[in-house]
Parts: sequence; C-alpha cells; structure tokens
Amino acid sequence: MAEIIGTGLDLIKELAFLAEIFDSDAKNYHAWTYRIWLVERFQLWEGELAFVDDQLLIDVENNSVWSYRYFLVNKSPVGTFNQFAAGTKQFAEVEAKYTMDKLAEGRANEAAWVYLRGMFAISPEEAEQSQKTKVKRVLITEAEDYLLPWLD
Repeated sequence: MAEIIGTGLDLIKELAFLAEIFDSDAKNYHAWTYRIWLVERFQLWEGELAFVDDQLLIDVENNSVWSYRYFLVNKSPVGTFNQFAAGTKQFAEVEAKYTMDKLAEGRANEAAWVYLRGMFAISPEEAEQSQKTKVKRVLITEAEDYLLPWLD
C-alpha cells in the first residue's frame, strides 16, 4: 500500500497524517471526508472497522465516527465487513446488535440512535433525514427480537 504510481501519494503517510489529525480533533469534518475519499478511491477497506471500533472506545458519542461506520458498511464490497448485503434483514440484524451493544454504554447517545435510524430507513430520503433531525427512536417490527429485550 505504499505509493500509488504516478500520483506521488503515499497512502501509509496519508493515513498516518489523518491519525494525527484525529488525535487532536476527532470530529474534523474535512479529515473524515478525506479519509472516505482515500478508502473508496484506493479500496483501503482492510482494518477500517477496527479503526472505527478504536475511535468509538475513545468517544462512543462521536457522530463523525458513526457516520464513517455507516459509509463503510454500506459502501464496501459485500463480504468486506459483513457477509450480508446492505439492506438485507440479516445485515440489519448485525448492525442493530452492534449498535444496541454500544447503546448499553449510554442510552442518550444521539449519534448511535441516528445511525440505527439510518440503518432502518426505507428510502434514501429517510436515511438523509435521519441525520438532520432528532431521532424519534421508533423501531420497526423486524428488529424487535433484538431491541425489545435490551429496552426492558
């Protein structure tokens, strides 16, 4: 993963540069946008969910990290992070369980609720809206096996 021939871009240095930025400002929108571009453009999916998990250990309420996870699991090739295709019931179950485990650390985590609502959106418009409004925490029937025991 060193230099991309003809670009002068050293991917290892770029990711290290971003790590420094996130150490000082983990919510830097421009840095997250650049990381998304790097990962998608050069197919740097490997290790990214572990990076997200590390960032969530530092700040489980960091909306930038949750947004980045949403990008990863929805845009990566099937099988990269989840054996199920985005949008399938099985995919939603995996993501619901992951999110509910994180919400066990604090139910008032708005970023995790927005992420969950985005996962259960029935249209691109609804997913987009979930990032712009307060989450109503309305959970769909398909998820009740995973969510209701946690809410008890």
